[in-house]
Amino acid sequence: MTLTHTTTSRVVSLTTSSGPPREVTWGESWEHGTAAYWVEATVRAARSDMPARHQLTQSLTDEVALCMLGGFGMPYELGLAAFTALHEQVLRHDPTPAEAAIENVLLQPLFVGETTRKYRFPHQRAARLARALRYLHDTPTPSEPLEIRDWLMGAPGIGPKTASWIVRNRWPHTPVAILDVHVLRAGVRATVFPSTARLASHYHHLEELFVAWAYEGGISPADLDATIWAEEAYRARHKF
Repeated sequence: MTLTHTTTSRVVSLTTSSGPPREVTWGESWEHGTAAYWVEATVRAARSDMPARHQLTQSLTDEVALCMLGGFGMPYELGLAAFTALHEQVLRHDPTPAEAAIENVLLQPLFVGETTRKYRFPHQRAARLARALRYLHDTPTPSEPLEIRDWLMGAPGIGPKTASWIVRNRWPHTPVAILDVHVLRAGVRATVFPSTARLASHYHHLEELFVAWAYEGGISPADLDATIWAEEAYRARHKF
């Protein structure tokens, strides 16, 4: 006798303000890659005190510097090492340093664990960060987190992902998400995002879908994106 196991997965409609409802096959929590799987993974992570506290700095200026020095094409550990060196040598004394002062730090060998490494794109990142920090100093900061996210996107070198990352770190309950290639691929596999989704042209709509996914599962968008990123980045590094 052959035993078979079948399940009937519910379909969830995620509603956004920027597009039509998205019909999502929710799946089961034991099915890797489904919407339900990632919700359960986030719940388990929260029970074990992971993901860790999102905010890593003590001021908006420092959070901007940290996120701009990390991000696209930059390993997290190297971006953090660059920020640590810049804060110790420059930012703690001058919140609006000149480009040359930032570049001088980024050109130095950086300590990552027990080794030293070179920072990538030191000239480009120094120029963008200097202009962004000047923007923060010269323009009034809004009072609400979502308004701050939109305001940050007016700064040179800050796009929607970096702006959402900064706001998520400072105000973790804000309905924003850090969408990178790992989160995008996971969202497509979970049927939350369409297969044609592109971060460059659809970021706002995808972010709304992601937030709706988290809320449907009764979890924090900040914890959901951190959980997905941590697992998918690990799998990519180890080629699972």
